[in-house]
Amino acid sequence: MFRPGWLRGDGVTIAACLIMMAVIFFLDLALPIGIVGSMLYILPVTFASRVKKLRHLYLIALIATVLTFAAVAPKTPQEVFLVAFNRPICAGIIWLVAFMGAQRRKGEMAREELVERLEHTTDELGHMNEDLQQFAYVASHDLREPLRMVSGYIALLEKRYSDKLDDRGKEYMRFAMDGAVRMDTLIVDLLTYSRAGTAPIVLQRVDLMDVMEKVRTNLGAAIEESNARIEIGPLPTVAADMTQMIQLFQNLISNSLKYRGENDPIVRVSAVERSNEWEVAVRDNGIGIPPDQQKRLFQMFSRLHTRTEYEGTGIGLALAKRIVERHGGRIWVESDGVHGSTFRFTISKNLGPVEDEGAREEKSSPQ
Repeated sequence: MFRPGWLRGDGVTIAACLIMMAVIFFLDLALPIGIVGSMLYILPVTFASRVKKLRHLYLIALIATVLTFAAVAPKTPQEVFLVAFNRPICAGIIWLVAFMGAQRRKGEMAREELVERLEHTTDELGHMNEDLQQFAYVASHDLREPLRMVSGYIALLEKRYSDKLDDRGKEYMRFAMDGAVRMDTLIVDLLTYSRAGTAPIVLQRVDLMDVMEKVRTNLGAAIEESNARIEIGPLPTVAADMTQMIQLFQNLISNSLKYRGENDPIVRVSAVERSNEWEVAVRDNGIGIPPDQQKRLFQMFSRLHTRTEYEGTGIGLALAKRIVERHGGRIWVESDGVHGSTFRFTISKNLGPVEDEGAREEKSSPQ
């Protein structure tokens, strides 16, 4: 339906306010002197707070003020004397209402602008996630391929020409091979970290006891080599991503095995129920973490020891932090720097509706 240009935007609101003020004006003229009809101008001024441009709100308040005093003109001198005090008060109330409406409208405009910025930021984050996924693809294919070629040719050189190289040449070959292997490990860890933050979380009912059994299987060789003992207390069933839970526990326990002390490693995994979350603890008897180093422990590439002392890329705990936070929890470490460490993390009891595996299989099966 066609509408004149002046009725678009704030035009309808302004027209409605003018009609209301005209009715109130004639009503004010007809009312007895003891009734202050100008108080009704609060209604159109309040309605005018819906306008998008504040100058239109001030225009309505100005017209209401003029009409308030204009209604006094037909009165007798005695009546004018009686309303000399209440009309300024009415005008003041009108402008107070206009001021309050303007402040509310400014707040609404600020919220609208904030929502628009948030939507823009969300779009940008979506594009960044797409870029990260593309990077993950490149890292997993294009970047690792040259490293495999370098490693392969270094192995061939060592196999075919090792008898022609002196001790220094053989040492150089070992350095080159070690560098290629470490670079490949770093790329794999970066790829895992990237996927942990961008890949969608598949929530399901995960029994952390089952997770620990899989972790013990995956770390079987390291557990046997270090003669470690893994003690597992009662663990809950939570709403989580199974793959990421395995990564989380595997990183924490492998750290306990790596940074062990002189005694055989002992790792204790337990859980405590809180009001609305579970608190899981992974405690070891290793070398501990100095209190002054604990704040930077979960940062990317953060290492407390040199590569000659302990191998690693410094991404494992950053990955653990990202997984915990994506599940709505937090992670921290407790240690006196001497008597082992305790890594604690929380996971919410409720992360929305989660279907069990049986229900999903029933839905996916053909009728």
